[in-house]
Amino acid sequence: MDVDTSWGTAPTETELRTGHVHVWLVRLDSSIEDAYDARVAFSDAEARRATRFLFAHHRTGYVRAHFVLRRLLAQYLGAVPHAVRLSRSEAGKPRLASHSGLSFNMSRTSDVALYGFSRDGEIGVDIEQVRSDIDTQSLANQFFTTSESTTIAGAGPDERIRLFFTAWVRKEAVLKAEGGGLSAGLSAVDVAPQNAESLLTVPLCGSTRSFWHVVTLPPWHGHLAALATRRPPSRVRCFLG
Repeated sequence: MDVDTSWGTAPTETELRTGHVHVWLVRLDSSIEDAYDARVAFSDAEARRATRFLFAHHRTGYVRAHFVLRRLLAQYLGAVPHAVRLSRSEAGKPRLASHSGLSFNMSRTSDVALYGFSRDGEIGVDIEQVRSDIDTQSLANQFFTTSESTTIAGAGPDERIRLFFTAWVRKEAVLKAEGGGLSAGLSAVDVAPQNAESLLTVPLCGSTRSFWHVVTLPPWHGHLAALATRRPPSRVRCFLG
């Protein structure tokens, strides 16, 4: 598998081949169309969701992130943003209403959004800002597997934080790829945060047939990220949008 080791310049033309995954990291700043203009492309459901945010910065972040999603989907589909039609799976996972063969997923923090695209089945992505102001060991003991929490407990302070967030983004990527159908939550999959390999194959708890392939993405300014796919990708391209 060939994975980009850094976030590269966005291409002028995008061709997503079978076996390839494209991942985009986009800063949610004022360079993106303002909230009013972006909503023109939204569905009624998206527009209603945007109005429910109590704080303006949360609403702006939602609008910008979802407009970028529509803009990128339109680029892959050869369409315009307002023509992109979205629906949801039975588990609530967003997907394209058309049978285009294109799968996508999105994750965002307060200032950046991560988008993954594949033509080889379901995909999940997650990005988190690494923070030192939380009790990582308590959370690991509560939500992670025994082996994961033990590994984190045996590390030094800085390494403990890195291992915790490595595990978190890997787990969330798998959960999002699965589509929200894992009732057991984060402990349903062991992602071996101490394993630095670019590609990991992890089974779901209690299943001998369901596996996900987890790719660790390049770090970016205090953020860690990962993606999960049903089939192991042969190439992962990482673009900074």
